[in-house]
Order: sequence, then structure tokens, then C-alpha cells
Amino acid sequence: MSAQHTPGPWCIASGGTRFVTITGPDYSGLVAKAPKVEDARLIAAAPDLYSIAVCVEALLTRQRWTANGNDPESVLLRDARAAIAKATTGISK
Repeated sequence: MSAQHTPGPWCIASGGTRFVTITGPDYSGLVAKAPKVEDARLIAAAPDLYSIAVCVEALLTRQRWTANGNDPESVLLRDARAAIAKATTGISK
């Protein structure tokens, strides 16, 4: 799965209003405005969290875990796949 979002890192800009900007070697611009700093932190962490979900899904799949059990690995695989789907399609599962 390839990400279609603007690559990170994303960070919280300083200033009078709280908003998240994308920073990187080739691009800087507004991603979103957040009413609370906690929301801004979560938005800024989104590219990292997405990458972790993709890595977790790949690792558990390589280790031949399935998402249909109740063991911690199956639950984690199911949750990682749901988070990836939400990030890439907008569909919550």
C-alpha cells in the first residue's frame, strides 16, 4: 500500500493560532487547523502512526498471523488493517 498523503514530518507551527503544517525538504504548507493543541498533536503524528500501522501489518502477515482470532496478534493485525483502510479509503471498519 502506498500512501497518497503529503509525506511527513508534520509539525505544529508556532504562532497565535494552532495549526499543523507540513515540513520537509521540498514542501511546506497548511495541512489542517486544530481547535485544541491535543488535536494538533494527533494530526501531526498521523504520518508516523500510518507508517507504524503499515509495518505492523506487514510483519504480522509475514509471520502468518491471521486477523480472525482473539489472540493479541490477531487483534493487532485486525486493528492495523482497519487503521490503514481508514487512512487510505476513509472507510471505518
